[in-house]
Amino acid sequence: MQTTNDQVLAWLDTFSPIASMKENPEALAREMETIAGVFTRETSGPGTIDKTFQHIKMTNTSRAWPTAAQVYEALREVKREKTGEKVIGSQTGDRFKLDAINRSKLENEVIPTAKRWLGQFPGLRKHAISVLLERAAH
Repeated sequence: MQTTNDQVLAWLDTFSPIASMKENPEALAREMETIAGVFTRETSGPGTIDKTFQHIKMTNTSRAWPTAAQVYEALREVKREKTGEKVIGSQTGDRFKLDAINRSKLENEVIPTAKRWLGQFPGLRKHAISVLLERAAH
């Protein structure tokens, strides 16, 4: 049976190494270790690795290796799906629990953008309405 590292290294071979590291075997090895380490630390339960591989293949926009951050986020997404936890984008929240910077961003960027979408982009109307309704609820 393959170890997690073996699985990750075999999977990374399906991508092209990061261009800036191609000529630096030490950097490639460190990057491989970093990515494998994320899998080792964050993997929970059977099937997590394979589901994460699939998730990254479907969301990666290039043929290059995913970053450790992309792997981490994909693992978190797979865990959310397994536990039934809501995805951040679909969670409801209380804007008053946000720190000042994020509350300002919500009130000065997100909400005005949603209002603009109502008229300008019919395809985004449903999303804009949900953002505005969420704002009205709090």
